[in-house]
Amino acid sequence: MLANGAKPFCGGENTMLNANIIGEKITAARKARGYSQAQLGELLSVSPQAVGKWERGESMPDILLFNTLANVLGVDLNYFSDRTAPETGFSAAPEERVQQSGEKDNIDDPIKADTDDEAEDTYEDGGFEDGGGEFGKGFAFHGRHGRDFDGADFSATLGESIKDTVKNAYKAASARLNMGSSAWRDSDFSGLKNTNGRFSYSDIDDCLFVGADLSKSAFKGNSVEDCDFTNAVLEGSKFLFTGIKNCTFKGGDLTQAEFKMTSVLKNNFSNVKFKSTGIKTCTFNGNTLSGAVWDKTTFSFSQITNEVFEGDMTECAFIDCDYKNVEFKNVNFKDCFFKNVKLKRVVFTNCTADAITYAFLKNTKADLTGVSLTENR
Repeated sequence: MLANGAKPFCGGENTMLNANIIGEKITAARKARGYSQAQLGELLSVSPQAVGKWERGESMPDILLFNTLANVLGVDLNYFSDRTAPETGFSAAPEERVQQSGEKDNIDDPIKADTDDEAEDTYEDGGFEDGGGEFGKGFAFHGRHGRDFDGADFSATLGESIKDTVKNAYKAASARLNMGSSAWRDSDFSGLKNTNGRFSYSDIDDCLFVGADLSKSAFKGNSVEDCDFTNAVLEGSKFLFTGIKNCTFKGGDLTQAEFKMTSVLKNNFSNVKFKSTGIKTCTFNGNTLSGAVWDKTTFSFSQITNEVFEGDMTECAFIDCDYKNVEFKNVNFKDCFFKNVKLKRVVFTNCTADAITYAFLKNTKADLTGVSLTENR
């Protein structure tokens, strides 16, 4: 920590900066371009208050915003290093550059990078969370499109430019995707892979995730409606306090997925793998389940309504669930467990069960005229 309480921007004896120095440089460059704080904020898609905090040294821009900021202010990224005085390093204002070069300045599209690998998206100021005392170590960065860099090390070594630091940040972005706290509508994310994605507190509506690899994704407090997850892999994903409605998961993989306190309404789960999947304290209502694979699946403390279960059920468990308008049709039960349930109103049609499963079913007072006992093997 510096004596004045400001946090350094990046490590290295000759490159260490603090928020006050960054703020002075932003102020000088902004005034040289003739922008107000509000105008600069509009160009960067951030609030005037955010710009004001930067200039007062109270906070700093997101690391991924520096490329945009440099383009808007007409400076090189290295302008933000301590080797450049605040009053130097400016290029001509946009209007002057048009006159000098005959080419329009890239103000309308400030994120356009010098090279493709330096920037891929426009990021707005999301702030950062202090996690360790030094900027660049132990911080969590949150960009406009939700990329998250929790725990990443952005400290620059001696002689490394700010531009290199930004490029490294974009490389880190591909390692973990954070799509949380956002609204995603009518977008095509098909083929998205290896994201370890976090979607919590987002509204996801009418989006395509066809063939996406969303393994170990976290959905918490979401509204997910009218989305297509056909052939998507959601292995090990967790759904908590989430509403999933009118979505298609055909051919998908929900192996070891966990659903808790979640409403699962009118979705298409045809040919989906429910292997070692847990469904606890959920509402499971009106879904299409034809061809689904039920293997070590557990339903517990859930409301199951308007469902038709079909196919093989192996080592599945139904614990303390309520049933309404439920049918098991052409189901082959093997080593399944039913506890503390009353299945009087559940319909069994052309089903088979091994002796253990049959014994548990008898204890539920179910009408088993549609269940044939198979021989033990």
